Amino acid sequence: MSIHWELVFWLSLVVLAYAYVGYPALLFVLSRLRRRPTAPEGPDEPPSAQVVLVVRNEAERVVDRIRDLLAADYPADRLSILVVSDGSDDDTVQRVRDLADDRVQALDLPESRGKSAGLDAALAVAQAEILVFTDANSMYAADALRA
Repeated sequence: MSIHWELVFWLSLVVLAYAYVGYPALLFVLSRLRRRPTAPEGPDEPPSAQVVLVVRNEAERVVDRIRDLLAADYPADRLSILVVSDGSDDDTVQRVRDLADDRVQALDLPESRGKSAGLDAALAVAQAEILVFTDANSMYAADALRA
C-alpha cells in the first residue's frame, strides 16, 4: 500500500485554508443572512434593579461606593442597594445605616462565612427584577446600570 504524498499535501492545505479563511468567511456570510432580532415592545420604564455588595470590613469605602451607585443614570424609584456585611467587625453596617436612604438596605451576617454565603443570603432577600453584583472597590460609569 503506497501513500500518495501529493494527495496528503493538498488535503492538508485545503484543511488549513478552510480553518483560517473558509470558516471565518462562512460565519460572516451566515451572520449577514440571519435576521436580526428586534427589541421586544415593552414598558417605557426600565426594570427594577438592585445592586448587591457583599463586604467585610469595608467601612472606609462602602459609603462612597453607595453614593456612587445612587448617583447612577438610573431612575431612583427603580434602583435599590443591598449591602451584605459578612461578619464585619468594624462599623461598616452602622455607616450604611447612617445613610438613612430608603433605597439602601443593610444585611448584617454575624459571622464571616465567605462571599458565596453572603451572595446566597442576598439572593434570599433580593426583590428586584435585575440583580447586579459588585464589590466595594469597583467603580462603574454612570450609565453602566442602564446599559
